[in-house]
Amino acid sequence: MEETPEKLNRFDTILLGGMGLSSELEQTLSELKPTVYIGFGMTETVSHIALRTMNNPVYETLDGVELIISNDSLVISDSRLGIDRMQTNDQVELIDPKHFRWLGRADFVINSGGIKIHPEIIEQVIGEYIHVPFIIGGIPHETLGEACVLILEEALTEEKFQKIREIIREKFGKYAAPKQQVVSPILKTENGKIRRKETLNALSK
Repeated sequence: MEETPEKLNRFDTILLGGMGLSSELEQTLSELKPTVYIGFGMTETVSHIALRTMNNPVYETLDGVELIISNDSLVISDSRLGIDRMQTNDQVELIDPKHFRWLGRADFVINSGGIKIHPEIIEQVIGEYIHVPFIIGGIPHETLGEACVLILEEALTEEKFQKIREIIREKFGKYAAPKQQVVSPILKTENGKIRRKETLNALSK
């Protein structure tokens, strides 16, 4: 994309997997000649079980996959992979048995004033405005239980931080708007995935 984007137009279809994409990158990918899909997969299934196209938040399951919600989380059955009612830690909005919107991991949910906030969805929206490693996290708050904060490796100007707060407030509500920005290292695995729990735990040490 950065050095020779024209080479991508040699393909008819591109399949992406792994970490989430910023809304800015999704928009750029949606304008390519090939159709770009992102897969929904996990270690437990050893495979993708659903796909979506760029700028479309709705995943469609592959043949043989059946979904239900149990204990507020996604349960997957897949006749091809021999998976029967596998309980996951993913929270989704199930539109029908074949289509869903991914909200985030249950163990990453921030409970602020009784409102459940999914940080991964917020991060995708504001990613185009922040050019240093960052996450949205929850820290203990005496009246809210948890308060949203923006954790990043370099502080933003106050003007930019307030702009980001307003974007989040308008799209996700006032409880999701970060109360403050916290400068701290964002820990990652060897392959670049964010170690969210370890990053948050480091703040309390």
